[in-house]
Amino acid sequence: AGGAVHRTLNFIKDETTCGSEELVDESLLAGPNGELAWAVVGIASEIQGGKGLDALPGERALVQEMCVYRPHVVLAGVGQPFAIHNHDHTLHNVRTVSFFNDVVNKVQIYVPNAPAPVDTVTFTEPEVIEVLCDVHGWMKAYIHVVEHPYYQVTGEDGNFRLEDVPPGTYTLKVWHEKLGELEKEVEVKAGETTTVDFTFPPLKG
Repeated sequence: AGGAVHRTLNFIKDETTCGSEELVDESLLAGPNGELAWAVVGIASEIQGGKGLDALPGERALVQEMCVYRPHVVLAGVGQPFAIHNHDHTLHNVRTVSFFNDVVNKVQIYVPNAPAPVDTVTFTEPEVIEVLCDVHGWMKAYIHVVEHPYYQVTGEDGNFRLEDVPPGTYTLKVWHEKLGELEKEVEVKAGETTTVDFTFPPLKG
């Protein structure tokens, strides 16, 4: 079902480091026809062959900028280095909430005339990891740790495209932080494009 969703966060912040603009609540962003951003679509079933994790789309990094995690949702590969940057002129405390991976709890201190702080971490198990900042309570992001490259985060148009999937029958899953998960069984045939649409029911409450 379509409908525009736009909300702002209200809080007290230091405008010299975090900026004066209102921040958009990215937890539920949908376009005029229901195009859903920040959803993760991927193949949840086992894949034989295909591409390696180096083909995973997007940067393996989170950047703290104007006291916001960018991007809001990001992919990380199992066993691959993942970078967390602080581009703000202030202190951040990066803390993860996870079940299967070691907790990340990093203090990143801004030092004038020094390189911007960066920490590199590695995740060993696939899962969805919540990322918080204990200094700025509104900051939140999600890292999806995956075992193969057939995943994508949707943009503002709500579209996704998984390239070069080996032929077979798979379970395709979509995750969203507010709306939950949906699954569909799909058949991929060599040389053909399979079109799949997902529609979440309206959010209750």
